Amino acid sequence: MIDDQEKFISYFAETLREQKRMKIQQRMVAKNSYEAGRITRLTADWPTTIYSPTSVLRMGLRSMRAHSRELDLNNDYARKFHWMVGMNVGGPKGVGLQNKAMMLVPDRDRPGKFKQILDKIGNDKIEAAWMEFNKNVIS
Repeated sequence: MIDDQEKFISYFAETLREQKRMKIQQRMVAKNSYEAGRITRLTADWPTTIYSPTSVLRMGLRSMRAHSRELDLNNDYARKFHWMVGMNVGGPKGVGLQNKAMMLVPDRDRPGKFKQILDKIGNDKIEAAWMEFNKNVIS
């Protein structure tokens, strides 16, 4: 009978020691972790699964496209936004370049003074180099 009691007490003491060890370990983990990583009542319904942007688009592309089209048809703000995007996004030819480098030349009307004029030869060379640089990009 005494052996059974000693075994019970020993087992109970070991369980308490293990529980205490686990609590200390949890405190250390909590102390060393970021506050933003904790799950609280405010963040419990926030998804923590990590999806790539591609997989998110694959899952919801049809519905997002349908919502966008419906908004474009029935919402003035969305219509204006889509119009603005169309006006400000590079088209099939990409970004163009119109160089406006200036050069100083003597002013005939005011001796000793200079005036700025467009450097036609330099601008043409720069624009040709830009087209050469982008010829593989623009199809």
